[in-house]
Amino acid sequence: MNQTTIHAIKGGARSLLLASTLMIGAQAAQAAPINSLAITDGSLEIVDTLGIVLASFDLNPGASGTMSMGSYQGSGEIVNDVVVLGLLGATLTSISAYTAPNGGLFSGPYAPPTGSVNGGDLTVDMGSWFADVNLLGIGLSTLHQGGLATGMVTGDDFWMSWEGFEQLSVLLPSGLVSGVARWTLEGTVDVAEVPVPAAFWLFASGLFGLVGITRKRQQKLPA
Repeated sequence: MNQTTIHAIKGGARSLLLASTLMIGAQAAQAAPINSLAITDGSLEIVDTLGIVLASFDLNPGASGTMSMGSYQGSGEIVNDVVVLGLLGATLTSISAYTAPNGGLFSGPYAPPTGSVNGGDLTVDMGSWFADVNLLGIGLSTLHQGGLATGMVTGDDFWMSWEGFEQLSVLLPSGLVSGVARWTLEGTVDVAEVPVPAAFWLFASGLFGLVGITRKRQQKLPA
């Protein structure tokens, strides 16, 4: 085989190598779906139109403490209820958060939570997030608190936040406050593995085959 043919084979191998590298890079940049979010901490803030925080509450992990993607979960499973007590120990406000296909004035149906990680960016569809708010002397209201949550992932740790669709009112010892509900959740994330596409293995097989042919041809050339 002459040198021109060998150079052509080498050029083909380099092309396949470049294509494979590009495919690996594209695979790494592909968004990976989330299996679940294990909640360790969180907060609920009521903010006014100027962004001033009117009230803030801690969100603690619920009975399971895990938000499973693709399924609905009842009150107290993901996070515990928020309870505001008065001076005499009476419950002024209780807030129960959960995921459901519908509730309140908004019939839906809303899909269960789904999310993905792309690089370090986290996106979770929280459209099915609802809150039952019970105010002393006023009664119970079911409010749609769904929204698109965005955040970051570092290693296995995550944080994300979103704003509820409907305004939320809370009765405090100092009086009634109303505003936009800003939800924040933190914890660890379980990300599903993204399978390597079959096309990559096809390219890899061709690359290894060309490399093998080139080596055999070079060994047969006279010194």
